[in-house]
This record gives sequence, structure tokens and C-alpha cells, in this order.
Amino acid sequence: MPDSDSRKKEEDLPYPLAMIRAMMEAAPDGMLATDEKGQITCWNTKFVEMWGTPPELVALRDVQKIGAFIAQQLKDSERYLARIAEIEASKEKSFDLFELIDKRLIERYSDVISVEERFVGRLWSFRDVTQYQVSDLLPRRLAAIVDSSDDAIIGKDLNSIITSWNQGAERIFGYSAEEMIGTSVMRLIPPERQRDGGADSRSPETRGTL
Repeated sequence: MPDSDSRKKEEDLPYPLAMIRAMMEAAPDGMLATDEKGQITCWNTKFVEMWGTPPELVALRDVQKIGAFIAQQLKDSERYLARIAEIEASKEKSFDLFELIDKRLIERYSDVISVEERFVGRLWSFRDVTQYQVSDLLPRRLAAIVDSSDDAIIGKDLNSIITSWNQGAERIFGYSAEEMIGTSVMRLIPPERQRDGGADSRSPETRGTL
């Protein structure tokens, strides 16, 4: 039997989920939400329209069947389904760009839904970007890939001031982007190495890697 704290958390869920549903319906993108078990909890009208999803299929709330229905509209259905499995196995946000058989280009983003630091599901969004030129999409795609990478990817200017800091850097170094952007990259070099001559004292294998 769940204790009082567990019951309270369960009782608190309807309100944030109701807020998510309201925001989804107001969004210009097709959106779908799944719970911690990967089951569909809600979706918006734009999602149904974008994929031409039959109402009876959506009503089943079966994420596998919805995924298969979408996949058959894509040029590379196997990659699409494989990426879903990868994403669901992680607790990170994701970005993908897919081409449909009818030549449309669809961006797909996903992020986790948390309540009091507890994972309760994932929010998926789909955006039709067919009208954009591929050259316009590449910088956006690169930025999304860098941000979601497990590796630390750090940008700095000629004065060694940090200009970008991704999730991988936050996980590895323990500092948030807000703490690091605008500060010197020297902050990452141990004090004893700085006393030996600063950034130039770094060994050949580390020099220039930031």
C-alpha cells in the first residue's frame, strides 16, 4: 500500500498534466505526450492533422501502433523506429530531422516531463519545416545535436571566454551553462597547472581541445 507521500504525489499529477494538455493544444506544432512506461497520455489536434492519424488509432493510445503508422510515411522507417527505442532508453532531450515519402521534412524534438524531480514521461513535438531551405536547417540541427550530446562540447572566443556549454559539459564538469558562459576557460584548469604557466602549460594531448 503506498504511503501518504506517494498518494500525495499521485494526487498532484492531474494538475501539471492538465497544464501540459492545454499548452499542447495551443502549440503550433504536432505534439504527443507519453508516461514513464511509454504509453500515450495525450496529444493535440495538430499532431492528428499532421500525420493523418485515424481517430480510432489515436484512441487506442498505443505508442507502438502510432509509431508504426508514422514510420510507414517516412523514407527511412527503420531509422525512425530505432531512434525511438534509443530515446526512450535515455532521460535526455532529443532532436531528429526526417524526410517523408511525400518530400516533406519534419523536425522531431522530445524532452522529459518531471514532477518534483521525478520522471513522469516525455513530450514529443513535430514541426513541418519543408518550406525552409536545407541550408537554414543545418545550423539549427547542429545546435540541437551539440546540446543533446553526451560529450562535453564547449565554445570559447579568442580571449578564452566561454560562449557555449552543452549538457555533456554540465554533466562532466558539474557546472551549469549559466555558471560558465561568460567566464574564462581557465576556470576548468586545476590551480596547480595555472601556477605552472597557465593555459600554455597544458600538455600536448590536452592543449587546444576545449
